[in-house]
Amino acid sequence: MEEQKERSRASGKDTAYAELKFSSEKVKAPKTEFLGYSAFESDATVIDLVDGYAVLDKTPFYAESGGQIGDTGVLVANGNKIKVVDTQKDDSIFGHKIESAALHIGDKVKAQVDTERRLAIMRNHSATHLLHGALRTVLGTHVHQAGSFVAPEYLRFDFAHFAKVSDEEIRQIETIVNEKIRENIARTQGLNNIPIEEGKKTGALMFFGDKYGERVNVIQFGKFSTEFCGGTHVNNTGEIQYFKIRSEGSVASGVRRIEAVTGNYTVSFLKEQEEKFFEQLNLAFKQYDELAALKNDLVSVGSHESELAHFSINGFEERLINLKQLTNIPNHASSELDACFRQLDSHKAELNELLSTISETKKSYEKEIAKYRLQSLSGSIDTLIASAKEIGGIKIVVSNVTASSVDELKALGDSLRSKLGSGIGLLATVVEDKVQLVCVVTDDLVKSKKAEAGKIVGAVAKLLGGGGGGRPHLATAGGKDIAKLDDALAHAPSIIQSLMK
Repeated sequence: MEEQKERSRASGKDTAYAELKFSSEKVKAPKTEFLGYSAFESDATVIDLVDGYAVLDKTPFYAESGGQIGDTGVLVANGNKIKVVDTQKDDSIFGHKIESAALHIGDKVKAQVDTERRLAIMRNHSATHLLHGALRTVLGTHVHQAGSFVAPEYLRFDFAHFAKVSDEEIRQIETIVNEKIRENIARTQGLNNIPIEEGKKTGALMFFGDKYGERVNVIQFGKFSTEFCGGTHVNNTGEIQYFKIRSEGSVASGVRRIEAVTGNYTVSFLKEQEEKFFEQLNLAFKQYDELAALKNDLVSVGSHESELAHFSINGFEERLINLKQLTNIPNHASSELDACFRQLDSHKAELNELLSTISETKKSYEKEIAKYRLQSLSGSIDTLIASAKEIGGIKIVVSNVTASSVDELKALGDSLRSKLGSGIGLLATVVEDKVQLVCVVTDDLVKSKKAEAGKIVGAVAKLLGGGGGGRPHLATAGGKDIAKLDDALAHAPSIIQSLMK
């Protein structure tokens, strides 16, 4: 066995051998005959085993290169299936990453590629070529490939371009690619392993930084796309079934990136998008319910004469209900998906517009309610002032009031400050299970530096497990311990007195 292994690791002087670099072992191994352009399985012999990689004399497994991910599958040997989890190569030596050590040099195996996975990869790889052609058609011939990644689930394509690709341009690109798919364009045969000069005569695009040998493969789909490429591809564009861009963005200065899906992965993508849409739609219904509650609140605070109180919001609910209606998604990728994606995009746009309208209407209701509540509560300010304590001739107002928000509490504080004449006010309320405080100090006391609102409100907030501060004439604070609110307000006058200068 060792003699056989030594023979396999020859001196490298024979041109049929090359150095194996995907392994940590610096050895020489025979080159592998690649059969994967036309076969998904083949008989083979194990000619080397290095660092968990099996080297075969021939293989249908495509090794990662040119952006295309390596194949997976199994090696069947002596009735055992040995899983291949990746395929790598150096020069023409193919290494099959195996999960089991149950192989020996000289073993006869049947190499079987995961066919469904490879077919998905082939669809995506051919789609990158159609995408490249569509990009050059829509954006201009300055577009050229700057990198790619081809997996079974999706494709990634980087390209030189100076600006974001607009939504309309995305739609145009998708339309062109899907038109070419529906045209069922056959891949030109007989262009594998041809002299490079012959390949150049086909007009094939030459990619960024690629090194081309004396012989090349040309992938040609009619007059639309002709490129040098060593990857595996569909025999006709119809096999791609359907194409959809899922994202577009920048990866570097002057370089954009598109990610897309093909085949039945477009169906999965549509279902994911629809699920997200319904999540957003459910959120919109909740916001509508909140809006309806606000309208009721507006009426309850006595604002019957307000125009908003008579404004009908029923149209919002009707539109939301209509947005629930979506065409059933086909089970398989086809041109029928065009209508589904267009409908979903239209519904998304309408929902976003509706959410914005509902949000703005809610703000209007909240503002109107706050105005009427303030008018209602302002009457109680006079009562608070009338019952104010005096410390050194300065009025001190301390009270727990009803307010729906910090802004409403601050508005009450401003009202108190304007009516107080000369004095200090401390108002408290509970909003969303948290104590909110506002302290106001009239201008004469601020000017004479007898009191600062920030210091007062901060000291009281400490009794509630909180803190805060602000300007000398108005400051806010919060506290967590609601149970201590009454006690804190009881101590507030003495705290104010201790901080007065």
